[in-house]
Amino acid sequence: GLHYTKFAQSVMGPSTSSFDVQALVRDCHETYKDLCAFQSLAVPVHNAGKVTSDYVALGFLAGDFGPAPHPLKQLVAYERLFAVAADATATAHLNLTLGSLARRDAHGHLVLYPGSYSLLVDVPTQASWNFTLTGEAATLEEWPQYRTEGRGA
Repeated sequence: GLHYTKFAQSVMGPSTSSFDVQALVRDCHETYKDLCAFQSLAVPVHNAGKVTSDYVALGFLAGDFGPAPHPLKQLVAYERLFAVAADATATAHLNLTLGSLARRDAHGHLVLYPGSYSLLVDVPTQASWNFTLTGEAATLEEWPQYRTEGRGA
């Protein structure tokens, strides 16, 4: 959005940057696997200007995971910080779920794929956190399939 000040951001990700897909799914105890927490990333935002302003931390996901073509990026998390004073720092938290990392396959199933991921903050990108998912892909949600066999025309 439009600001009358200047913000500087960074991302404070965990020290681990590689995660096993099967372990993430196995450790999930939600009925709907797409709702399972993955990471909550702190995004310190410093108001480097002279005007108090709100700030919306936007988290986009990009990377090479799943079948091509790969999306350039997609919005996966956001948080609004209110009235960040001049020369002050506030922290947003971008909460990622397994579902926010997943993509739909050709059958509509929601799949968590191994690959290289990047969480990009803001437009244009001001900060990022890179991580990798390893192992075998896991289906988080199956889309019902319509069957046409045996039906008259």
